[in-house]
Amino acid sequence: MESIILKKCNCGNFMDEHYFNTKTNEMVYVNDNSDLVEIISKNKRCNFFFNNNKQCLRSKCSYKHLKDEELPNKDTGKMSLFLNKHTRNGILGWFRTIDDETHMNVMNNIHNIKSLITIEDRKACIEFIKLIYTSRLYYNIIKELNKNELGITCDFLMNKFNLICIFGKIHTELKIELVSTFAVLTYLPGIYLYDNLYYSKQRPIKRKLSPPGALNFKVLLSKKEKQMRSNKQVIIQPKLNMYSDWIEKRSRTLGIIYYVNKITGEKSWKHPITQETNLPGGYKTPEEAGLLNNA
Repeated sequence: MESIILKKCNCGNFMDEHYFNTKTNEMVYVNDNSDLVEIISKNKRCNFFFNNNKQCLRSKCSYKHLKDEELPNKDTGKMSLFLNKHTRNGILGWFRTIDDETHMNVMNNIHNIKSLITIEDRKACIEFIKLIYTSRLYYNIIKELNKNELGITCDFLMNKFNLICIFGKIHTELKIELVSTFAVLTYLPGIYLYDNLYYSKQRPIKRKLSPPGALNFKVLLSKKEKQMRSNKQVIIQPKLNMYSDWIEKRSRTLGIIYYVNKITGEKSWKHPITQETNLPGGYKTPEEAGLLNNA
């Protein structure tokens, strides 16, 4: 059976639900009359759906709904430049975030990875993805993929980075159910599978981190508003595990936890996995939370 890897696009720029086919570089749209996405992705293109003219009047359509401008290059098969419309804050929508909802949505629609049959398997896969995505290993894998434009097999990556040993250690020490290396690599952001070869089609975008006390924009708050915000509930973020590239620090002036990257020294109020802060009301900076002067 042909292997098809789809990733749901969460760019938020289009009304219709749509998925990126990482094997064909096609963006497949799912409309009210569309069959299941895993079925239509294996069939030919619908002749009645193109660009912004949604003229498919079938009661149930089992063909791919594609836009002309987003079709891959006929000669090279490379992604259309028009897919840059599917970005949000500079990041492609189909690997924008690591979160349970996004991955479970995709994994519940894709059944070609045999090791992800049960909901427990999929949850375990997500846990492995979160751990790797926030570690140096992810960047090492991306770097290796960028060096080998003809693609790399799963076995090559397993041997190069001793992934079996790493996965086994995670399983033993963190009590996370083991899943296949193939599944984890397939669902890592920015890594695509073509004919059993892994590629990195876009260099990793450096995640923007704000150091403690830094202002992303000027926040002007009244004295009353500052007091109201600073008294809001604080949701303490989960502890980082021993494999994380981040460590916790506590601000001397505010007594609030922030995070420092062990490798780069970058600092952020945001938890590296939940992307939430330990500030009152979940605000992103102390200025927004009313804890510092904003004059």
